[in-house]
Order: sequence, then structure tokens, then C-alpha cells
Amino acid sequence: MVINSDIDLVVSKSAFDGLDDLIAEFSRRYDLPVTQRISHSRDGRAYILSPFKISQSFRLQLDFCVDYIAKGYYKLLPAKVVLSTSRPYRNFFIPDPCVEVVFLIMRRVIKNDSSPDKIAEIQGLTNSSIFSWEKVELLFDKTIAEFCRSFLARRLVDLALRSIDDRRFLREYSKEISGRVFCVKYDLSELWRLSKRAIRPVGICVCFLGPDGCGKSTVMRETSKLLDGSFHGSRRFYWRPGFLPPFGRLRVWNPSVEISENPHPHRHGRQNSFKSLVRFTYYFCDFFIGYYFVVFPLLVRKNLICFDRYYYDYFVDMHRYQMNLPKWLPKLLSSLVPKPSLTFVLSASPEVMMSRKNELTMEELVRQHNVYRSLVGKLPNCYLIDSDCSIDEVTTKISEIVLRHKALSVARDI
Repeated sequence: MVINSDIDLVVSKSAFDGLDDLIAEFSRRYDLPVTQRISHSRDGRAYILSPFKISQSFRLQLDFCVDYIAKGYYKLLPAKVVLSTSRPYRNFFIPDPCVEVVFLIMRRVIKNDSSPDKIAEIQGLTNSSIFSWEKVELLFDKTIAEFCRSFLARRLVDLALRSIDDRRFLREYSKEISGRVFCVKYDLSELWRLSKRAIRPVGICVCFLGPDGCGKSTVMRETSKLLDGSFHGSRRFYWRPGFLPPFGRLRVWNPSVEISENPHPHRHGRQNSFKSLVRFTYYFCDFFIGYYFVVFPLLVRKNLICFDRYYYDYFVDMHRYQMNLPKWLPKLLSSLVPKPSLTFVLSASPEVMMSRKNELTMEELVRQHNVYRSLVGKLPNCYLIDSDCSIDEVTTKISEIVLRHKALSVARDI
């Protein structure tokens, strides 16, 4: 069986409380490590599982909940209604059509997606021999049954026009069936959940270092594609977060545009010490402030963040950034710069890098090659990766390290 989406499962409260042990046992039995554990509501949790060695994007996400609760709403579909009416289908238990129709209509209203194919799917369920609106009234109430019948009877254009009213109705309905005590407990649990997410974001930040020609950009792009299944999106950055505009753009009379490729990194001269210090201070603020305004929110939203170069480039080649400053300055302040979860130093032979990009002299290329390699023992969670081999081999190795790192952090929570 091939499943092209996440698997949504409704469980009892007692089963939900034992999920960590159950998923841990499932992971061991089938050698499928848990790479993400995401709490998305009071009694809602998702697990993403993946083998460590993958040759293509892989995603197995199991979404568990007790009651159906959507963002901005309280309880919408009680678990007892779903579980008491479910019926066997192959290796699963699936909802009764009466329950599924109500659930799908709620989903369409909340997501504001009433496309013809989605509506046709719901109407197809109403043609089932075991579906009846009388049963919907018994399982829920007359109000929700009338709402669903009215929803399906409308024209598509009316569904869009009534979407705000429909969402308002569901919000009031969710408050009514949840009760005041549940709503208060839910709001408090959400504050606690969000604070925990802020303290320990489930996303990950990875940076790629190495001289020109080592393959950073290609490896970063292909790695983010390969790991896409274990994250909820990915973002790639060049050197810095980019919260502040390029320093050269501040010149009103002749603003410059920041580029992610520098074909001649050493052809321009270095600026004097004062200008260099001003530029360094400006970009240091971007690394520090930009992380919390740009990168950190993406990590909280479960993204994979990849940097092509990073602050650590200052340790190797300040000439690239036109700066004329002592080497100890960026090293002294490096403890204040937020650190990536993982750093990969890509290393190819100088001859291979020269053949790929003839941008630096052989002497400078050898120097940078040696300095970058020396960073491996000095930076936290830093790995040396041989990029002389094929892109597939490199990305597979890096992906395995990232997934193992994620699985290890998740294992501490299970």
C-alpha cells in the first residue's frame, strides 16, 4: 500500500498517554528511527520516522489526536464519537461515513478550500448505504446536521462568500461542546506548549563551509531536497540571515545589490581599518539580531535552515568581505553569534576545486583548504566531508548525519 499523505489517527486518552512507548517500540522493531516528535495541540502529537540512509526524499508522518482540534478552535469532533462508530477496512479502522462527512466539511471550512473535487468527495460519502442525516443528528446534534446539509446544498460561489460566517459558526460550536473549563485548560496548555517549542525548536540549522569549488551550493541544494520529508519546509541563506540590507545599499547615491556568487573574491581591495570595523559591526548585528528575527521563527515552524557560508568564514578569508581587521576580533566575538546545529566542511583536493572554479590562485586555495579543515576540531558538531566523490554520495552522507542528530535529540524526549 502506498500512502501519499500523513496518516491521521484518533486514539483514546489512555492510548495517547502511552504513545511515546508505542512509537519507540515500533521504531526499534522496524528499524525506522523517529526524527521528529511534534506536539501540535493539547492532545495532539505527530511523529516523523525515517531511515538514516535515504537516496530520495522519505516521509512517514503519524498524526495522533484524541479530539479533533484545529488551530484557533477548541474541540470540534470528540474522540468517543469517532472511536465508537469506526469500522474495519483492510489493516485499519476508518470512520463511519456520517462522522467522516462532518469531519471533512469542518476541514473544508477551516482550510477555506471548497474546490469542486473536495465537495464531490464529500457528496460521494453521502451516497453510502450506511449514511443518513438522521444518524448525523444522533451522533452530533440537529444544529451541526443542518449546517452540513446547508453547506453541501450551496453553489461553489456561495461557499466562498459564506466562509467567514461558517468559520464563526464552528468557533461558537467548538466553545459550546467543549465547555468553559476545557477551554481554559486548553488555553493554558497551549501557552505551555508554545513556550516549550520556543525553548527547543524542532527545526534544525545547518551550515556548509569550504573554499570556492568544493561544491557547497550544489550539495546544500540537493541535501535540502533529500531531507525535505523530515521537515515542514526548508530555507537556504547565503552567508548571513539577511535581516539587515546589504551595507552597500545604504549608500543613497550609489546603492549596491548583494549577490550570492562572487566570481572574483580577491580582485577588489580591502577597505581601511575604520571602514572595515564599521562593516564588520553592521554585519555582526545581522548575524546576532537576524538569527532571532529571521532564522529562529523558521526553526520553531519546523524548517530545515541551510547556510551557504556563515560567520565562520571570517576565520578563513576576511579579504572576501573587503575587511582589513585583526584575525582575533571575529574569533573573540564568535561566542555571541548563534551557532548552527551542525556544520559541514566540504573538502576536495585543490586541483579538483581549481578545475571547478578558477577564482583563486592555487596558493590561496591550498591555504584556505588547510584552514577550513582545521576548523573541524574547533567548531561544535562540525564534520569534514570529502566532496571529491559524487554529489549523491555526499548528500547521502550528510543527510544521514542530520537524521541521526535529529533522532538523538528526539530520543531524549521519548
